[in-house]
Amino acid sequence: MTALEQTRTRTDLFPMLSTFKTYLDFSAKLRHYVRNPVTEHAAWQVLTRQLKQRQENFLKLLRSSVFEYPKSPYRVLFNWAEVTFEDVESMLQQRGLEKTLEALYEQGIYVTFEEFKARRPIRRGKKAFSPAESDFDNPNLDPVIVGSSGGSSGPATRSKMDLGHIAQAAKEFNLALAAHDVLDAPLLTWWGLLPDPMGLAFGLRSAHFGKTVERWFATHTRNESNAGWRYVVMTYLVILMARIHGHKIPLPERVSLEHSLPVVKALEANLKKHGKVLLVTTVSKCMR
Repeated sequence: MTALEQTRTRTDLFPMLSTFKTYLDFSAKLRHYVRNPVTEHAAWQVLTRQLKQRQENFLKLLRSSVFEYPKSPYRVLFNWAEVTFEDVESMLQQRGLEKTLEALYEQGIYVTFEEFKARRPIRRGKKAFSPAESDFDNPNLDPVIVGSSGGSSGPATRSKMDLGHIAQAAKEFNLALAAHDVLDAPLLTWWGLLPDPMGLAFGLRSAHFGKTVERWFATHTRNESNAGWRYVVMTYLVILMARIHGHKIPLPERVSLEHSLPVVKALEANLKKHGKVLLVTTVSKCMR
């Protein structure tokens, strides 16, 4: 092996070792996560407290993710508008959160959908800049699930999730199910493997409130999408770790978009047996 080949091998190994360490750390956190599910009452308490503390939480997020984060595109907008953190604090005390957000919007401190996706420059008057997609990353996250969108509204964009993010979404999902009286309904999902993050995300969300996804349908179960084998490996690695810690995420079952009969049969069987069933997927799949 030449010196150049040895250098390339070492260079390729570094991200692999980094990813391995990340997943070891994640496994330790996952153990506590799946073994300490929250009840519906506890979810209500957390969300009620968060609602009462909206202004305080907004300021904390603003400080850590904008004013103390040099890469934040929002920080540029605040600088252009000459609005300081102290200004926002004062506005919140005088006007409340909604009126403060309206005032910030009027001063050009906002980001459109296309700007957030880094598909067009952020332009305010004669000033403009083009942030990278990664500049919008939340510096407070410790992500282990890194995927990408399906690209239905344009070029695919990255998405990152950590257990804190998933736990927060799980509490909201729990109460939504309770409101629609389907908290006890069998849960089926129809999402892809990574880089589509939603399949694993829903498997982990359900774990947070002690519920198990009965079946996970996926348009591919290997590397049929040519996204890369590492995504396939990461998907099954998370499934394995969850099972080791006591929560069974089902293995993905391949169902193509053109032949979705297995999904229909599963829905029919659960309706006959339980009288209700919940399928979580995209609108486009539901319309097939």
